[in-house]
Amino acid sequence: MEAIPPRPLASSFPEKVILLRAQFFPEPDSADISDIPPDPPRDSGGPRWEITQEVAQVIQSLPNKKALGITGVPNSFLKSMGPRLAAALTLVTQACLDWEYYPRAFKTARTVALRKPGKGDYQAPKAWRPIALLETLGKVIEAVIASRVRDFAESMGLLPEAQMGARQGRSTETAVTSLLARIRAAWDSGGAVASVLALDVSGAFDRVLKERLTWVLRQRGLPRAVYNWVFSFMSDRRSTLAFDGQESLAFTIMTGIPQGSPLSPILFLFYNAELLEQCANPHRGVGCLGFVDDITLIAWGESTEDNCRRLAEAHAQCDWWARRYGACFAPEKYELMHFTRRRARHNRAATVQIGPRVIEPTGAMRVLGVWLDPTLHWKSHLDAVAGKMKTQLRALTCLSASTWGLPLAQARMVYSMIIRPAMTYGALAWHQHRGHQCLTQGPAEALAPFPNQCLRVTIGAYRTAPISTLEAEAYVPP
Repeated sequence: MEAIPPRPLASSFPEKVILLRAQFFPEPDSADISDIPPDPPRDSGGPRWEITQEVAQVIQSLPNKKALGITGVPNSFLKSMGPRLAAALTLVTQACLDWEYYPRAFKTARTVALRKPGKGDYQAPKAWRPIALLETLGKVIEAVIASRVRDFAESMGLLPEAQMGARQGRSTETAVTSLLARIRAAWDSGGAVASVLALDVSGAFDRVLKERLTWVLRQRGLPRAVYNWVFSFMSDRRSTLAFDGQESLAFTIMTGIPQGSPLSPILFLFYNAELLEQCANPHRGVGCLGFVDDITLIAWGESTEDNCRRLAEAHAQCDWWARRYGACFAPEKYELMHFTRRRARHNRAATVQIGPRVIEPTGAMRVLGVWLDPTLHWKSHLDAVAGKMKTQLRALTCLSASTWGLPLAQARMVYSMIIRPAMTYGALAWHQHRGHQCLTQGPAEALAPFPNQCLRVTIGAYRTAPISTLEAEAYVPP
């Protein structure tokens, strides 16, 4: 077979814009939207949402140092305008909902292309991430409506229980804990084996179809004014591309919800709600867990071969959903792992057939920032944390030099706000893996030397100083 010649590299700014634009803002796929009525009936749409004090609360909670949109109006300016601006924006937000319209002045964004961390080759467009810098006035309106939509969804139970992220009380640790609970439940039911398949959705936010999203919101029971306003919010959007110290001219965006809008996460939860509901079938030993656009399938049963067959059947539902929603999965990035401590009983090398691609199991899987291993002994996670702690300890040592380094208060802040959270991330999931033993045993015991060393560097204490004394002097919990 004749080799395909490599694509020539883009060297000029206009050439790079063409490649990044095609990556960030793909053309609409031929999704099957035949089930969507061309002209939905004008129903009553439920009660009118009254906007009262939310605008003032959103303005006061805005961070001061945020990147600016096209007009360059900072959040600090909005906060300095006081109650009069809040009252005016309250009227504008209420009018937007009543008229089912989003102002065109707020639809032009500045999209900044940033490098994804840990990528070896940044000549590929997929190694870059788009961040939409939106108008601050428009983001206030979006934040108010996002809060109302989120509260309405929770009060009415409109989202699947397995959908985590962008919801109160459903953090990454909650998602990982839920996944581990399902694995351990399989182990406790006669020694069954659990198999996990982590999916990858390419450009999830960028491929959202406004017709399908509006239909989903209507089917889920949101008021007519809300889903019609969302349709207006997603229509006639424009953006520029900014990188390499230059910025392109504005161009039209055909699909997608902007990454950077406070409204995008909750809208995407509605968009892929049907995916989670269709894939999960607990009676057949298949579950599904979602964290915004991260989707994880789990199957449990007496053998890994049966689990792989059920995972392949569940993935067929994913393909069916993708054809109707315009989504695109990337099987080359899938990860498979079989969780069992009975190596002689279960075949941990069983594979999953996804179309022409065979997904082979891996020895370490990263799920929402936590590294898992097949036996849940947490060696992979501890190794990853230990490597990170060595780097951060060296940085803290440089910052806390005895003659010219940070004072105690600032050094303690670095340890408490940066190093300690990075070390204890996911502890809700991993620190009790041996039962209900105390935190000084198990994985926490393996990590104990790092906080001890960090506290000695922070305070400037001798190596022989007791750790309890260091914790008392630094005012940090054990």
